[in-house]
Amino acid sequence: MTARHLLLIGFFGEGNLGDDAILRGIASAMPTGAPIVATAGNTPLPAGATAIRRRGIASWPAFIAALKGSRLVVASGGLLQDWSFEGVSFYALRLCAARLAGIPTALFGAGIGPLRGRAARKLATAALSGIDVCMLRDAESVDLFHRLTGRLADLGTDWSWALEPDISRHHPAGMPLDGAIAINIRPWLFPNWRDAAKRWWPITQGSPRAGIGARREDRRLLESVFPGLSVHEPADFPALMSTAARLREGWAMRYHVLLAMLRAGIPVRALPYDHKARHLAASAGLPIPSPDDAAPPEPRTALPDFLATETAKIAVMKDRLLQTWENTA
Repeated sequence: MTARHLLLIGFFGEGNLGDDAILRGIASAMPTGAPIVATAGNTPLPAGATAIRRRGIASWPAFIAALKGSRLVVASGGLLQDWSFEGVSFYALRLCAARLAGIPTALFGAGIGPLRGRAARKLATAALSGIDVCMLRDAESVDLFHRLTGRLADLGTDWSWALEPDISRHHPAGMPLDGAIAINIRPWLFPNWRDAAKRWWPITQGSPRAGIGARREDRRLLESVFPGLSVHEPADFPALMSTAARLREGWAMRYHVLLAMLRAGIPVRALPYDHKARHLAASAGLPIPSPDDAAPPEPRTALPDFLATETAKIAVMKDRLLQTWENTA
């Protein structure tokens, strides 16, 4: 364990391209060489970040040890959401432990909710009441934070905005993605968006088509729903943006795949399965379909104001994290 490090609480190292982007974005805002420790699964973290075990009761000794050597605790990503018990308990218990240990805690670029159950809301409120600095990634999260705690949070953005496309990687001319229509779908609690995508996808017949996977489970689902579809799995978010820029059109369920396509400047059809994807699509100026619609809306590119506003917000959020880090020295 490193001394006086930044301790990140999140679902890192789980093979999720979006959470990897969040970690990389945070690391880019920190001073060069600043030690970072992150709760993580078994997938290797980017260089410069040290992993501690994330899952199960056996993860607590390592977390307590990391707390003792930390200078600042930051939670980020989609958190405190009661789609699962762990979605609330994992973050809430660790944020409460940080407060009890007297370590400054902050939320940067986090999305909160949904919190539909009374017990989940009470646990989340206990965790959020002790947050020292709060800069959330969307207006819905800012509003929920205020309703739970009575305090005001600042509006930030997603940490992936700190990353740029990776134009250094070689893409052979004529690769299958050039000029293609690509789709991303993900496993979810309800099959309505998967079924809608399957029902709508035939309108793309006659065009080159491909799938985009952000997790291994995306590939399995894409291959099951669209037999014979070539599925591409970019290594990280910069590679995803670079890949998206080569497409003619994109369809996306996952938040970070949708965001990469929007940032690439291509026409996009959102498949907004949850509130965070709907908020992102609406903010970018995309029409919001229902999975019961007979056909998807026409694809659109992101509004210029959306791109400019989020770019400005990431600059402010990076400065705020750096200032918070320096204030805890």
